[in-house]
Amino acid sequence: MLEKNQERPETIKMRFQLRKCIKCFQYTLKEKCTKCNEDTISAHPAKFSPDDKYMRYRLAERYS
Repeated sequence: MLEKNQERPETIKMRFQLRKCIKCFQYTLKEKCTKCNEDTISAHPAKFSPDDKYMRYRLAERYS
């Protein structure tokens, strides 16, 4: 059990985040796809901040 101010080990990953296989497009919660055994990526977009300093550059890149 962890003490109050003790940090968690880095081996603990966020298991509640939905992930997507880039090869077969199947959704899973695991690091590897259960169907084709390929690596998965996060299916969630990056966090949005209204104070983003670089938003102008990202939008210009997207719509250029």
